Formats: sequence, structure tokens, C-alpha cells
Amino acid sequence: MKDLLFRILTSTLLLTACLTASAQRSRIYNTADGLPGSRISDIRQDRTGFIWIAGEDGLSRFDGTTFRTMQPGVKGSGSIASSQALSILNDSRGTLWVGTAAGLQTFDPEEGFFRTVSDDYTGISAEYLSEKGSEIWSGGGTRGILITDALSQEPDSARTAMVNAHLPSLQVSGLYPDSRGRIWAAFSQGGFCVIDGKSGAVSDIPMSNSIPAAPHVNCFFEDQESGAMLIGSSDAGLLIQDAPDRAIRRSSDRQARNGSISAIIEDRIFSQDGKHFILGSDGHGLMLYDLSQDAMEEFDRSILPGGAGKWKVRSLMFDSQDNLWVGAYLSGVSVIPRRIYRFERTSVSNCVTALTIDRAGNIWAGSSSQGLIRIDQNGKKTRYSSSGSVLPDGIITALETDRHGNLWIGTEKGIYVKGTHSTINPFTPEGGTGSSMITDLEYDRDHDRIYASTSGNGMMVISPTTGKAVKATDSNLHITTLHIGADGTVWAGINGGLLRYDPMLDRFSRDSLSAGSTATVHCIYGSSDGDMWAGTSDGLFRFPHNSGNNIRYSTDDGLPSDVICSILEDSGGSLWLSTTRGLCRYLPSESKFSRYSKEDGTKDDEFAYRAACETGDGRLIFGSMTGLTAFRPEDIVEPGRDAAPVIITGLRAGGGKIGNIDLVPSEGMKIPGSLNSFTAGFSVLEYTSPDKIICSYKLEGRDRDWINIPAGKREINRERLPAGRYTLKIRAADANMPSRFSECILSLKITAPWYRRWWAYMIDFLIVISALWFVALDLSNRRTLRRREKESGIKDFKIQMASDISEEIRTPLTLVMSPLQEMREQEKDPKRKDLYNMMCRNCQRIIRSLNQMSDLRRLDSGELEFHFRKTDIVYFVKDILHSMSTSAESRHIALDFSSEEPEVQLWIDQGHFDKIIFNLLSNALKHTPDHGRISVRISTPSESGMVDISIMHSCDKPCDTGRIFSRKGDGPGLYLARSLTTLQHGKLSASNVEQGVLFSLQFPYGNRHLTNAEMSPTERHKELYTRYSTDDDRTAMPADDEDSKEYKSRKTIVVAGFDSEIRNYLKSALRRQYNIRACADTRNAWGIISTTIPDAVITGMDSSGGNSLELCSKVKHNPGTNHIPVIILSTSDDDENAEESTRTGADLYLKLPVSIEMLRGSLANVISTRETIRSKYANEIHCDYEQIKLEGKAGGNFIDEVTAIIHRNISNPDFTVTSLSREAGISRVHLNRKLKDALNISPGSLIKTIKMRHAAYLLIHNDANISDVSGSVGFTSPSYFTSSFHEYFGMTPKEFLSKYRGCTDPDTLDKLLGSDWRQA
Repeated sequence: MKDLLFRILTSTLLLTACLTASAQRSRIYNTADGLPGSRISDIRQDRTGFIWIAGEDGLSRFDGTTFRTMQPGVKGSGSIASSQALSILNDSRGTLWVGTAAGLQTFDPEEGFFRTVSDDYTGISAEYLSEKGSEIWSGGGTRGILITDALSQEPDSARTAMVNAHLPSLQVSGLYPDSRGRIWAAFSQGGFCVIDGKSGAVSDIPMSNSIPAAPHVNCFFEDQESGAMLIGSSDAGLLIQDAPDRAIRRSSDRQARNGSISAIIEDRIFSQDGKHFILGSDGHGLMLYDLSQDAMEEFDRSILPGGAGKWKVRSLMFDSQDNLWVGAYLSGVSVIPRRIYRFERTSVSNCVTALTIDRAGNIWAGSSSQGLIRIDQNGKKTRYSSSGSVLPDGIITALETDRHGNLWIGTEKGIYVKGTHSTINPFTPEGGTGSSMITDLEYDRDHDRIYASTSGNGMMVISPTTGKAVKATDSNLHITTLHIGADGTVWAGINGGLLRYDPMLDRFSRDSLSAGSTATVHCIYGSSDGDMWAGTSDGLFRFPHNSGNNIRYSTDDGLPSDVICSILEDSGGSLWLSTTRGLCRYLPSESKFSRYSKEDGTKDDEFAYRAACETGDGRLIFGSMTGLTAFRPEDIVEPGRDAAPVIITGLRAGGGKIGNIDLVPSEGMKIPGSLNSFTAGFSVLEYTSPDKIICSYKLEGRDRDWINIPAGKREINRERLPAGRYTLKIRAADANMPSRFSECILSLKITAPWYRRWWAYMIDFLIVISALWFVALDLSNRRTLRRREKESGIKDFKIQMASDISEEIRTPLTLVMSPLQEMREQEKDPKRKDLYNMMCRNCQRIIRSLNQMSDLRRLDSGELEFHFRKTDIVYFVKDILHSMSTSAESRHIALDFSSEEPEVQLWIDQGHFDKIIFNLLSNALKHTPDHGRISVRISTPSESGMVDISIMHSCDKPCDTGRIFSRKGDGPGLYLARSLTTLQHGKLSASNVEQGVLFSLQFPYGNRHLTNAEMSPTERHKELYTRYSTDDDRTAMPADDEDSKEYKSRKTIVVAGFDSEIRNYLKSALRRQYNIRACADTRNAWGIISTTIPDAVITGMDSSGGNSLELCSKVKHNPGTNHIPVIILSTSDDDENAEESTRTGADLYLKLPVSIEMLRGSLANVISTRETIRSKYANEIHCDYEQIKLEGKAGGNFIDEVTAIIHRNISNPDFTVTSLSREAGISRVHLNRKLKDALNISPGSLIKTIKMRHAAYLLIHNDANISDVSGSVGFTSPSYFTSSFHEYFGMTPKEFLSKYRGCTDPDTLDKLLGSDWRQA
């Protein structure tokens, strides 16, 4: 009995000496966790429970999981005024006051809105205080103190002025209200005073002589019980006023009087008795001060994070859960949880793999690599390793003591024994275990036996007294752990189950964990109720003593991990389990698991297999990765506080917030039915153990059971909810106390979408009835619709067919019209010439008739364009009327024309206006009987601003004015006329009058009704009619002088494409003025163009563009030919072809048929324009052909310098535009711009032009082969040179040699090499 008491006493003393008591671990938050910065200035908790943190980098709100930083915005937008937050105060009314660098503000949490108290007070940097429940005092900067009414939140100017008038300085750096209604104020330049809260009078407090005259005070704190005032300063340490009206003294403690004290608060966490205060210092972290002893005391600093000894503390605060919050400047925010669980821990610089206690009370710990460790009653550690004993290297796997005082040591290489006073020796019995790896040791005290399990060598029974060992199992059996039950049965763990060994009968039986299980059994324990427990790699298994069915527990049941390392039972019947993720307590009576982690004060979260023991006084010890964790089970009591509150912080639907709210009111929210989904954000204001919070929710009206929310998640998403009323309930609880939870409730109403309202169903019913009626109606109309579609299709086919035929007619019409024009020009007889004129005009009418069919198609597809120009419609209409005079005379129809003014200017599209008048007059001529009359009258603009044109013709019978303008009326002519009139902002109507039928045209006068786009000029809308003074002027043409002496100096024209008749006609028509080179295939024309360098190119273009566009593009993109004008003639009337020709670079686009006179004029004009441009820059590029192998000479101007650089590098294959710009001393951009301005050529094209002409010169004048020439102009690949040469000249170098070698003709050389070859 005495021996037992001695062991209990010594083990208790030993644990007390070697283990350090610990509260929960503190946490530190910085920018990595979401803080905007680490320059902390103040910390406060609001009425709701949120933690507010002010700093120079912003104001943040913290809910235990997430930081929300308040971002500054536009002034007056409800945002925080500045990102520099300096101080916070939560007054007795729940109002949050925030001091920023831009002024004092209040915050409304429901609206999420900041309000500026005064725009006149900026730079506030002091505390904000509540005094007598009606005033907030704030101070900072150089403007003294600001007093604000707490109710109205408006500054009290009179009180502010009164108080500031008494202050010794306006540079206030700190304010503190005491219990006597006074305000203690500190000043930036040093010193402090006491202000009467009512009168504003200032009084000084006497100080002892040891205090500097004007100490720099950082903080004040009043002890409410004694009335003592503690004052922290930078240069005098801690100052104390022991009682009101007493003199202020300096602390007698050396550490307190010499430190820089920056924050003070009454202690609730470190001391267990007496009045203590926590002092925050500037550079030395936290200190504990005993006011009654005027002395500093030590406290457990192990719970503080690393670096806490160097903290520059700016703020201290205890929250509603008694956690200590520390604001450390440049370090962040630390929360030190209150002490809930009294775990004790000690450090071992290695993994503890085995534990036992000897009868002297020493703790023996086996390690993974440092051998055996003994910890005596004084906490002294003694190591036994391979270097100082016979212990082998490696892991100590098991420890056990017997009643003889021997210590049995299991290792990876067998068993070792240490006697009470002897050294460690290997154990080698007769039947021995040899060098087998020992997995576990168990001592049967009743029968004095040691059971040893091995890895692959079964189980041995050892007698400590005789030293004999008996093998109890097969030699190849792998046993992981052992346990001796209360009845003497030995339980052995194997893969997938347990073995029972009965020593009396020497017999084994097996129990499986579960069917098919291969889990490893790490530990076995027999509880006091007779049940056996197995900790495995797949959870905890229970083998009830009164049932054959085992029970499995896993993380789903509350375990922190499925890997169980050790099991112990306390005196209350609770099981304590160590796992790879913390400790766990299991109450079998309640089937409840409680979890404890490093955050709760344990040494580690990961524990070692089978490293656990119990002391004589009931303490439990578990080994982990870096040391030991010990505790009294009765000290691990769950706190009696309420669960942390749950607050819904946001509600979103359809991606947007519902309402302008920050905290959702509990009375309910409405969600539009069109969204039918929501996301609810919530916070659990738990700061002691936020990681242990478990949350669940239920949407009543939709869910039957509570739904668990994943750990750390603070958001609920629900989608596709039907319309109705719902109640969202969210619960939060500590994982160790699930029955003690907090709950928040939010009522939701999802409104029905409009299509689910009663009136919507009524509309649906009506829609169904209407649909049935429409279906019936549709069935009756389908036949009619099919018939109309068939008729419309035939009609469209006819129009398309007519349009296609019109394009086929244009080519032969050109062969008729052009010779007719030639005959007209050569005719001398005026009468016959007038006849020719009439024939030409009617040829134009035929073309217009052909175009009319195309216009109908383009009108229907909306492709018609209108370009208006100012036109004399008197002459315009008269000229059209004149073209019909011959037809009218043949039928004896009188043509009358009258106008109120000799000239009426009207803005019209001439082409489309011509079609309107011509169609109306043609219709009138068609329906007027012989000897009838057609009258045309033009009036001046009326008061309404409209010009009237009336066409009246005789008629035998009235016309059907309702159908006359339809397509089924008198054909498409009048339909087209009316459509074109409407599109030109006019009106066309028809009426029956006494004299016949009257057509009335009305057009607006002026151009106010037109847009800029409609009035923009276009090359495709030329003047259709030119006014001539006499008939002779209209027909006169200059005569050709075919015998001119300048015949040989004529310009050269290449005619490419067209059919043979058009091509031959163009040759004959232009031969008098130009030398003609014709080519039927545009693909072969490039060779002629690149070698002859003609003065212009005329090419034909079919309806799809074809090779004519390719030829034009090639001419315009080659540096040697891009100056040649290109004229494209086309039979197509499609505007897209004209636009494509312009983009390709064509100088002129003309539609066939075209008068030869117009073609000649256009050709002469484009050649003249190009000659003018070329003559300006003809001599700006020089090739020094005389010095082919010498360097070129740079001229005085920029062009000369650039060409000289190119000549110097002409044989350099690496010479590029970059090289040219570098040698010229100018950037690539400026080089390109200058060459474009001067020569209209890019740097790359200039280099290529000089190289190609240089190569051509060498081929013509030097006896060199192609390979040598390619190298001389900087080409390393002859094939690449050949392709580049062919692209430039239209022929290969070989073809060029055979054609031009030895050429001396100056004109040919000019075209091939430019004019500068003459300088050679």
C-alpha cells in the first residue's frame, strides 16, 4: 500500500515538474488571412459581435472566418471616407464610431452606410468616447477636441470651443473618461491633464519628482474597484495614481518603470488570483502586472505566437467570449483564446513511440531516432542511445515494466532489459525471439509473464524470473499490438481482426473486424464494462461482451480521423482516443464524440501508435510527433457559455444582392419568381475555437431534415424553388457540444412568376382557344398560300430570268452602240446627225429598260442606293420628252411641255429620276390614241414646299387607278416608278380627268429632308445629261490625225480579257490615239504588263469579278507597276463588284455598254494624272549602274542617303529594313513615313526595287550566270531569287536573259531599269 501511494505521489510531482500547463493556442492574422495591412491602430467589438480592426491600411470587419475590408468611394456615396482608419468606438447605444484620416464617421450595419459627422474636422486620430451617455469626445491632429452629440450625431460647436479654450495645447494624442466624469487628455509634445466634463476646466495632477516634467503618455486605464489610474508612457514607463486626488507616482518595478507602455487592460486570462493587468509595450510584447504588489509577474508565454516578445502593441481588447485581442503594429492581429481546457505538454525533439511509468514514478519514453528518454521527478531528461549503451539504432517500439523493477524495451532488433540499478542489456532467452522486430509488450502481473508480439515471428511468452521464452503462435504470424483482459485473456491485433489467446487452455480464436476488412489494428483496450475496443486504420471497433456483433465508428460519427493510435479509459468511463488528427473523448452512455486539437492546447494533432499510459493519480499521457500531452480528464470540461450567434450577412438572387443591406433582417425577404433561387451568406461569431464550429440548415417548406454545411463554408445555395413561403433556419454549434446550438431564422417568399397567376392561366386558356381557331383558319388558307407562293415563285423566276437575259444583251448592244456613235461623230449632214443622236438616245433607253428588270430585283432586296445632286429638271424632263418625239410624230401625237420657270433646280438621284419620267412618258405614249396629246407641266415650289410635275395624256377609257401601280397592273414600269418616287421622298398618284389620265409627281424642294450620306458624291452616279448650246455642239468631235508625226510616241495600252468582238472593237476604236497590246487571257497579261510597262491597262470583268480583279491586284501591289492606271469594264450592275474593284486598286470602274467618247476621255484623264504624279518623283531613286561593284555615294538629301545605304549593302543577305533604319539613324516608323511621303513606297519595296533592277542590269550588260547575280544582290537561295524576280518582272531570269541580253534600245531599258540607267 505504501509502495502504491509512493508511486502516485512521485508520478504527480514528476508530471507537475516536467509538463507545462497550456491554454488554447493563440492565432495571429495578417495580410495572408485577408487583413488589408499589418499597421494596426485599434480593435473593438460591436453590439452584434463582429470584431472591427482599424489600421493605416483600412478598416476591416471580422466574423471569426473572413475579413471584410471597407473600401473608400466617392464622397457622399456612403463609403468610408479614407482607407486610413485610426480609431473605433462602439457606444452604449450600439452606434459604431470610426475615426479616419478624413474625419469622424458613424456606421449603420443594416444599411452598410457610413455617415460623415463633420466635413470641417479632418485628421482625427484619437479615441472616441462616450461621456454621460450623451456626448462623444474625439481628438487628434492639431485642432484640439471635437465634442459630438451622440443622439443627433452633429458636432456641438459651443461645447467644443469652450473645452478647447481651456486646453494647454491643441495637439491632443489621447483621451480617456474616468468614473468621476472627467476626461484625461494626453498631448503630442508631452504632458497630460484632467478636464472637467461639464465645465471644461483643466486641472493638473501632482506628480512625484522621479517623473519627467512632461512625460509622453500613450494610454490611460482606471481600476473600477480601487479607483486607481494606470498611465502608460514612452519615457517614464508605468505611472500610477493609487486613488483619486493622490499624487501620481512611478512604478517601483524596474521592468515597469523602464518600459514603453502603449496599452493597458485588466487581465482575465493569465492570472488565477489577485488583481492583475496586462500591459502592452512598444517592442517587448505583453507583460503581466500585479497592482497590489507593484511588480511584474511571469506567465505562460508558450501560448503566444512566435515573435510575440517583439510586438509593438497598439491596442488590447477582451471580446464577449473573454478572448484577448492584441493589435500589434507591423505584426497584425492576434487572438489569445481564454483557457477552457487544461492540457499540459512537454517537448521532446523527436516522435514519442512508446510510454510507461516505473514504480519510482519516472516517465520512460521511447523515440523514433534518439533512443530511450527518462524524465525524473525534477523534469530532468536522460537519454540512452546507441552511442552510450547497447541499444541499437532505430525505433523503440514498446516499453513495459514488471514487478521486479525491470524495464523491458522492444526495438526493431529484439528485446532489451534494464534492471533497477543495472545497465541496458540484450535479452536472449533459450527459445528467444532472436532479432525479430518487436511490435508490442504486455505484462501479466498476476502470473508474472511478459507477452511479446513480433512482426512475422508470432507471439512469445517470457518469464522474467527464469528468462525462458515460449512461442505461443505460428512463427510467420504478424501481430501489431497486444492487450491483457481482466480475465487473463490475451488479445492480439492482426490485419483484419483480433486473436484471443487463452493461456490456461493454450488455445486461439479469431474475431473479424468486418466482412472482407483488411484494416490494420493499431491498439486494443478493454473497458471497465467488459467490452473490447480496437483502434484501426479504418475507424474504431467495439466488441460488446454480451453480443456477437461488433460496431464500427468513423468520422461520420464524430471521430476526427479514422486512424486510431491509442486508447485509454478515465475513471468516469469515458474513452480517450489519440488519432492522426487530434485527441478525442467518447462517452459510451451518450454515444458522443468530443474532439480536441492543437488549437485547444494539445502538443500536436498527430499522435503515435500505442504511445499512451496512465499515472497513478488518474492523469493520461499520450505521445505525439514532438512530445507529450498530459491532462486530468476532470479538467477537460466543456464551457458553459452559450453557442456563438449566427447572423445572415447577405442574400443574393440571380447574381445580385436583394436590397441595399449588409445584415439581412429576420422579418423576411421577397425573391422574384423569375429568379427562383438564392444564395444566403452567414457568419458564426465564434473566436475561441472557430475551427470546431459545425453548421447545418433546413429550408422549411422544402426540406424534411437538417442539411450539414461543409466545414469552413459560410454560404447556402438553393436553386429551382417553386413559388411559395419558406423559412430558412441556420444552426451553429461547437463540435463537442452539438446539443447546445444557436439558430437564426429568415422568412422568404418567392413570388409566382406572372405566367403562374390566375389571370395568366385565363390568358393561357384564351390562347389555346385562339390557337385552335387559327389552326383551323390556317388549314383553310394553306391551299391559297401555296397557290400564291407558286405564282410568286414563277414571277420571281421571270424577273430573274429577264435580269440574266439583260446582262447577255449588253455585250452585243455595245457593238451596236459604239459604231453608231462613231458614225454620228463622222457625219456632217445636220439632219442625219440628229437622226443618229436620236438612235443613240434610244439605245440608252434600251439599256435603261434592261436595267429596269435588275432594279426590280434590287428593289425587293433593299439593295438600291440613292445619291442626290442638284439638277435642272426643266431641261432633264424636256430631254427625255425629246427622245420620244420621233415615236410621237409617227402616230401624230402632240407633245406639249410647259414650265412656270425656265429653270427649276431640284435635288434628285438622276439615274432613278430618269427611270421615273421615262416610265411615265412611255406609259403615256403607249395608252394615248393616235392624234392624241401628251402634256407635261412643271410648276414652281408651292407653299407646302413641293414641286409638282404633271403628265396628262389622252385616253379612250378611264384607267383603274387602284391597280395601275401594282405589279399586276400595266407591268412593272409604273410599279417601279412609284417605288422609286417614294424612296426619293416624293409622291406619285394617278387620276381620271376629263381630258384623259393625269399622273401627278410631287418632290420636296431643297435638301433639308436629305441626310449627308444621301448627298455624298459617288463615282457611280455621273451627270446623265449635258446641256449643249446648239445641235452642232452636241455632235461635234475632234478629228483624228492618223498621219501625225508623233504616232510613234503614242502611249501604250494593254487590253486584257473580254470576248474577241469587244476586244477587237476596243483595239480598232483606240488604235488612232494609242499603241494597243491585247491579250485574251488575263492570266497571261501580267507577263506583257511587267515587261512593256504600259501607260494604262483596260481589263474586262464578268459578274463574279474573276481574273480581272486578280490582275488589277497584281499590278497595284508590284512596286514596278503600281503606278499604271487600271480601268475595269463590266457588264454587271452589281454595286458590290464596283466596291470590290475600288478596294483592289482600280482607278476607274465603268459599266458596259459605254460610249467610246467617254472611254477615250476617261483614259486620257487617268494617264495624264499618273504622268503628273510620276514626273514629280521620277528622279528621286538613283541606281549608280556605272559603279555596280563599288559603293554608292550618299547624296545630300534623305533619299540619296537611303539609296546609297542600300547600294552599300546590296550583296548583304542579312540586310533588312531594321538594318536600313539603323544605318540611316532613324526609327522604322519614321523611315516608313518619310518614304511614303516622298515616293509612296515602303522601305521593303524600295530595297526590292533596287535589288531587282540591279539584277536586271547585271543580266543585260554582264556576262554572268543567274547564280552569281543572285549572290551579288544578297540572295543566298537561287530558287528564292528566281521566284522574286518572276514576281517583279513577270518572267524568270532565264526567260529575261533570252529576251533582253545585250539590249540597247533606250525605251526598253527605261521601262525595265528606270531612267537612271542612262547615268551608267
